Amino acid sequence: MVSIDLQYLRFFLHELSGGMKQRVCLALSFVLEPSFVLLDESTTGLDVVVQRSILQNLKELQQRLGFSVLIISHDLGAIMEVSDRVSVMYNGQIVDTQPARELLEHPKHPFLNMLLDAYRELWVQAGESDDSTSGQESGEGARRESLLSPPAKTEPVVMTVTNLGKTFSRRRGLKASTVVAVDDISSTLERGKITALVGQSGNGKSTIAKLVTGIEKYDSGSIRFGETEVRSLRGKALRDYRSHIQMVFPGSLLRAQPGPHRAAWTDA
Repeated sequence: MVSIDLQYLRFFLHELSGGMKQRVCLALSFVLEPSFVLLDESTTGLDVVVQRSILQNLKELQQRLGFSVLIISHDLGAIMEVSDRVSVMYNGQIVDTQPARELLEHPKHPFLNMLLDAYRELWVQAGESDDSTSGQESGEGARRESLLSPPAKTEPVVMTVTNLGKTFSRRRGLKASTVVAVDDISSTLERGKITALVGQSGNGKSTIAKLVTGIEKYDSGSIRFGETEVRSLRGKALRDYRSHIQMVFPGSLLRAQPGPHRAAWTDA
């Protein structure tokens, strides 16, 4: 139902990733075979593959058992395939309610038009070719050329990750086992560029973040910040490094204290 491998049944809560914890909560909500299920942003933190799988399984289970579902979400694309009807809220009011298919074809409110236009614009931008292929090819061929061609200009490298590896040891009574969280990862971060790391929950993304920030120690490979090997940093040098590296944890907004705060930043 929630795409969790059986090996994780013996794990403690702190050993699960944020996405896996969320999937456990989803599974628990169906234990009592409810007549009504309310999902309030319940798949927001999950990767798109697991999100789609869970929503499809939910739809099949709902059709088989006949319970009602209310999905609350800001992700229009995620819910359209499984929803029979969709209501759109704006400024505290429901401004449009239609069958899902008709909502896409005949939006009645300016906000919904704006929302749909934003989705269309995102897909158009993702499909556009870069300047190097402009005027040479069009359509799928141009997009493929854009993805395969090396960048014309290389920015200074801020961080280099080479053959990074991390294994966690687990012990249950007399039995010991290991979990390979990160296996031979290499990448670079260029100054002034945005790099995205995409993958299913539980596949090591957050572990890489903890290794890069120094929260966890890596077993093999290297992380270089500029020309400096991060593993060798001690004392003031380590504190200086950490002042340049900031991490926003999953669900951090839920743990934020209310009230006024001073904003701070560093020039990396």
